[in-house]
Amino acid sequence: MKYKKINTLDQYNKYCNIHEELFLLDNEKKQDEIDLLEILIEEYDNRIKKETYQKLNPVELLKSLIIDSSLNQAAVAKKIKISSQLLSDILNYRRNISKEVVEKLSKFFAMSEEAFSRKYDIQKIYYGILREKKSTYGSIGVIKEIEVIKPIGSDPLRTMMDNKEHLNISQSDKIKTDKYNSAYINTKKKLVVKQLTIKNDNLKIIEGIGPKIESLLYAEKITTFKKLSKTKLITIKAILEKSGLHYKIHDPTTWPKQAAIAAKRDCTKSQNKTKPKIKS
Repeated sequence: MKYKKINTLDQYNKYCNIHEELFLLDNEKKQDEIDLLEILIEEYDNRIKKETYQKLNPVELLKSLIIDSSLNQAAVAKKIKISSQLLSDILNYRRNISKEVVEKLSKFFAMSEEAFSRKYDIQKIYYGILREKKSTYGSIGVIKEIEVIKPIGSDPLRTMMDNKEHLNISQSDKIKTDKYNSAYINTKKKLVVKQLTIKNDNLKIIEGIGPKIESLLYAEKITTFKKLSKTKLITIKAILEKSGLHYKIHDPTTWPKQAAIAAKRDCTKSQNKTKPKIKS
């Protein structure tokens, strides 16, 4: 027999190459040989995939299937009719997979219920993940939910880690920190960050920018002098052009430079009713 069951990766690659060569010949006499190779290659693919899946716990399996399906978590949650939050909790080892969800996953991915109902130590894995995070960010104890006020322009988790000497973390429900007034740490399950509102700069100070153009820039999230100063001229022109001929006629050439000067002068505090001209 010319072709046998595929048992090695070398054999698999060899058969794939032969299949490609025969397929490119476009010879009807070789069609039976092509069909046989396709059957052997597909059987090997399914067998390897099954063996791989059997080594995975239900959550790892689910993650792999979601990636293979080319769907995101929200799309999968919608199709199996569960909440996105529930699916996220399952994928992050915060909740077990219930019998109802097992049935839905089994039906959607066309797999046995056993694949999603195998036992796995959810607490061991979850706390293992926490230990990995702790080793990455420093030894600060087990953090399950942290609620902090975010300082403007900083990473709240990194700030907290860098200033961990100011934190007195324990298993109590609420622990007040000395570093941040009005910041409390609740020992539950996830990081929640309340961000302070960043005030928009008065872009009308820039010569050539009026209330309408300012609102256009705000809509594109260009809300501060610093952002405007770093925005490319071609981007600003594109914003004006797509807003109509009335805006297209404006010349924004000097706006980034004016914005840079305004930022240095701390013009955000200026509430002048008249618009001072800033020389470029």
